[in-house]
Amino acid sequence: MSIQWMRTAVELTSGVAGNPSEPQVLQSLCDHCVELLGTVTACAVLLADGDGRRLRIATDTKSEEWLADPLRRSTPPDRWLEFLRSAEDVCTVDLRAAGAVWPDLAPGAAVHGAVLAVLLTLRQESRPVGVLQLLCTATGPTATELELTQSLADVVMVHLARARLLRESTETAEQLRHALYSRVVIEQAKGMLAERWDIDTDLAFQCLRGYARERRMPLHDLARDLVERRLPGIEPTPPG
Repeated sequence: MSIQWMRTAVELTSGVAGNPSEPQVLQSLCDHCVELLGTVTACAVLLADGDGRRLRIATDTKSEEWLADPLRRSTPPDRWLEFLRSAEDVCTVDLRAAGAVWPDLAPGAAVHGAVLAVLLTLRQESRPVGVLQLLCTATGPTATELELTQSLADVVMVHLARARLLRESTETAEQLRHALYSRVVIEQAKGMLAERWDIDTDLAFQCLRGYARERRMPLHDLARDLVERRLPGIEPTPPG
């Protein structure tokens, strides 16, 4: 069994490295949990947003039609967030006695053979950020299966966090590259105007900025067009 779990971990982390969307990765995690755990009939992931008051939801593919909407209707999702705030690692809820807590979820779960909901904490950097919900038959997963499931979920959450950091770093680098390019182009345009009009660069910049404001044109675009001589017959006029 451990080999199968290891293969699943490799498949999931390889998928994250391929830069799929977060919902796709989480749905794949849910699919594998249903496949690997014989007593689990459905699976969902609920991740708290930054404000801690809303949840992003993913379910296994087969259960999405009947499971996703009941989970979304549990808004505000007090029960899930209460579990997150409690920082418990595992919580088991008997759905037969939880109708008042999850009135939208319990009936559908019963139809699909689930009478227990096992909640596992999802963490990033030791901070609880979500819940992995396993809807199970009366038998439920073994302690070993729960440990393996938790480890698999932990690996996925770590890789998702790293993938997000990589995307943010890439975006920051692109923003810096664009800012640097814009600065260079603006400096070139200032130099061209200063030389053409025989004025200092500060005054040339004021003229350039004033022309851009009058025409509601981004300063970078104006500077680029000026440098590339693509202005339609109109250029900033010299002062005086």
